[in-house]
Amino acid sequence: MPMHNSLADSTLIAVDIASQIASAGVNGTAFDMQGWDGICYVFNLGAMTASGTFDARIMASNTSAFTVNSNITNAALTQVANTSNTNAFVIDVYRPTLRYIKSVTTPAVANTQFAVTAIRYRRSGILPPTASALQTVKVAQN
Repeated sequence: MPMHNSLADSTLIAVDIASQIASAGVNGTAFDMQGWDGICYVFNLGAMTASGTFDARIMASNTSAFTVNSNITNAALTQVANTSNTNAFVIDVYRPTLRYIKSVTTPAVANTQFAVTAIRYRRSGILPPTASALQTVKVAQN
């Protein structure tokens, strides 16, 4: 079994919610967690009006349709206010009990600029055989 030294060898990074300005809820992509140990969401918050707030939570389901789902306990950002904008916030879910995971965002009161990136990872460093990124560039410096 080969050893991996690169973060890119043990992760799959994907755009969950493309950059946008919203004042209502936006749901992310349903990610299949089969073969993965965890998923780390990075919420990139940009400009927000003075009265704006941002909430986010992570939901789980046994099916990709999310017809029956539940919030993951403590996997939430609550009332991030304008004073905290232009920052990154992280929710990391390790070994979820249900197979499918997605983010649910609620920009409230006024328009908020944001984007969400999802990073699936494996503790073992070996990716599931179907995992691939669109393009990965690795640079080793001597």
